[in-house]
Amino acid sequence: MRRPLLALALAWGIGIILAGLFSTSPALPLLLAPAVALLFGFALSGQQAGGRGLLLALALAMALAGFLRANLSHADHARTRARLTTLSPPFPTPVRGTLKEAFVRFAPDRWRARIRNADLWEGNHWVRLPGELDVQVLGGKQPEGGSGDLLHASGRWLLGGRPSHALLGASSFPNTLETTGSVRVADNRFQINPNSSPSALERVVRARDNWRQTIRMWMLENLSPTAGPLALAMTTGDRGWLPEETYEALLRSGLLHLTAISGLNVTVALLVLPLLFKLVGVKRRHRALLGIPLACLLLALVGGQVSVMRATLVGVILMLGTFQDRPSDSLNLLGGAALAILVPLPGELGEPGFLLSFVTVAALLMWGPGRSHNSRLRHPLESFLQKRISPFNPLYSGLVSLTLWLILGLWASAVATLATLPISAWFFHTFAWKGIFGNLIAVPLAEIITVLGILAAFGLAFVPGLGGLLAGPLNFLCEALAAWGRWIADLPFGFSRILPLDAGPLALIAAFLLVLALPRAWFGGRVLTRRLVALLLLALLSWWPLLPARAALRVHFLDVGQGDASLLQFPSGQTLLIDAGPPSILQPGRTGRLVHSLTRLGVRRIDALVISHTDMDHVGGLEELLARVPVAAVIASGDHGDNPVFQRIATTLVKAGVPTERVISSDRIDGIPSTDIDVLNPDLEDLLFQRGKRNDRSVVLLVEHRGLRLLFTGDIDENVEREIVEEHPDLDCDVLKVSHHGSRYASASEFLAVVQPELAVIQCGVNNYGHPAPEALERLHGSGATVYTTREDGTVGLSWDGLRLKLTASK
Repeated sequence: MRRPLLALALAWGIGIILAGLFSTSPALPLLLAPAVALLFGFALSGQQAGGRGLLLALALAMALAGFLRANLSHADHARTRARLTTLSPPFPTPVRGTLKEAFVRFAPDRWRARIRNADLWEGNHWVRLPGELDVQVLGGKQPEGGSGDLLHASGRWLLGGRPSHALLGASSFPNTLETTGSVRVADNRFQINPNSSPSALERVVRARDNWRQTIRMWMLENLSPTAGPLALAMTTGDRGWLPEETYEALLRSGLLHLTAISGLNVTVALLVLPLLFKLVGVKRRHRALLGIPLACLLLALVGGQVSVMRATLVGVILMLGTFQDRPSDSLNLLGGAALAILVPLPGELGEPGFLLSFVTVAALLMWGPGRSHNSRLRHPLESFLQKRISPFNPLYSGLVSLTLWLILGLWASAVATLATLPISAWFFHTFAWKGIFGNLIAVPLAEIITVLGILAAFGLAFVPGLGGLLAGPLNFLCEALAAWGRWIADLPFGFSRILPLDAGPLALIAAFLLVLALPRAWFGGRVLTRRLVALLLLALLSWWPLLPARAALRVHFLDVGQGDASLLQFPSGQTLLIDAGPPSILQPGRTGRLVHSLTRLGVRRIDALVISHTDMDHVGGLEELLARVPVAAVIASGDHGDNPVFQRIATTLVKAGVPTERVISSDRIDGIPSTDIDVLNPDLEDLLFQRGKRNDRSVVLLVEHRGLRLLFTGDIDENVEREIVEEHPDLDCDVLKVSHHGSRYASASEFLAVVQPELAVIQCGVNNYGHPAPEALERLHGSGATVYTTREDGTVGLSWDGLRLKLTASK
């Protein structure tokens, strides 16, 4: 067989898939093993030796081995999880362990590291956890400490991480157990004790981390606020510093893959950087040999992502083949790289990073443009142009090259984008086919940025002064790439958000793939061609979010920092926003967190805005909201605000002619089909006589839609909570928006005993108030509620169709 490694890798993958689909018993392998042995004996007998029979037997043996390896990993995972579920640690949970590496930023004000030899305090003794523990610290400053240092922390322990309830692509087969869970820690609840005698490996990891930190500081300090984080992401894979606007623009333009260290980055580096040795006369065979340590340095710099390991393995094998003057088959090498990853880590087969990396490369190798296509296209193109332009025209050769570049570039981009369409829709609920066009300019820019970024990284370590020479070009190219991404993102087509279990977009994707698979003869008409049908399906997919809403209520507890903003999208198409979050410090051309979140969700109009009370962490984003998003009506209690910003907003409402309606307890907000919205607070007397604090006069809403009850409590304290449940003793709810950002003076036990929420959401950001308070969290957990916080989990989304409640949390 021409590609034995590819065949064996596919057989191993089939075994892993079967292990994920079927539970096994000891009898099954015992039944399959004799069959494989018989096949081997038949293949090795007579003329079948060395033929297809031997390869078939090898493939079956690999499938059986993959099946057994995956089940072994699954059994280890199940035993470990069963053991961990018996633990009942206190809240907050103390943990300790040895840092594996330095903390890295993965989101604004969020840092992450892993610890090994982790111990968890179970109330009266320490329990050693298997594997590694993920530690996330919430705070603006990077925690100090490096590999080998001892960490003591106290926070919220999650077994195996937060489950993604609505993630369509959640693999049914668990990955190899890399972490036993995570602990989320406030920035003042941990302590790091330096290790004065680290091991040799720990010293190497510290040197790597220091190198990465030097690169990060140089890029963030010497490049612009847009270019620096973008260059950092494309050089080291550190995307935690990307501004939200840049991240969203790259996501919507289909170019976000360029910011992750991938096979493209490594391949470009391994192809281009060795050419520098050519300038000093190094021969081709020796350049290939010098590229191997370069590949290992890149792997050490950016870490062990699957795409990087794949590209590095293939690159090293290709270089060894070049050094030995031996030809190689790229698809076969790709199969060997997949096998090298899946044998120790069978669960990677269900991970999006592995699938995207290998499917993209395999599709380009099988269906992408090559040298033969260049030659085949050049002749008819030249014949076509010669009828219109003289071959002696100076523009002729340039026009031919440009046209070929456009055709082949679109071809390669379309193959890569369409091949990964099902993966992107399944795992990430998005599809940006406008990236087919965006990659034409973005990929060449990314290749140059990658080379310059890696040269700057090596220059900072080995060639002083080189970074200063590269800062200007690197800054210009990154700004150009960001501007191109924003322009592509602003195009009114080519991007679709595929909501969990939304059958419409999934059916369109299935129809699109079916059209590509059907024979061309089925589309024999001159008008209704296969290409036209495929383009119509893509257009309908990209405009799907703008069609009338499907029959599901969608609720989004928005991550706007230290403040409240909750969006309700009803099946009728109406939108209700409760509070507008805190004010944002805006830079020219950028939006605040509230408007940014609404834009990401495709919201173009707010039918009603409810203002719970006039504190700035609830109305601070209102001014920008009114300037950027049409608001049809404002609903409030009429409680006055004594801050000048709110007075200015009230004046703006009057001048803009936005209708304002006052509500008090016992009122009802009507006009939304199948929905009851009752106002439970404030009382009229409290408003007239200004009783209590402003927080206690918050508008409290009970929203009921087709059996789902949601309670929004503003910032009321425990006294008002008691008054409400005394007046409404049957006030149970499914979802509770926790009062006052999880303050210690709210979420009283008596209140929770009546309300009995299944899900509690705390909206808060990094703050100096101690929100959420440990006492409030303990009471919420004690009530049996599952607790989410926007500071830790990001925007929390719910989808309710009358039968099933689905939940997502995205940071």
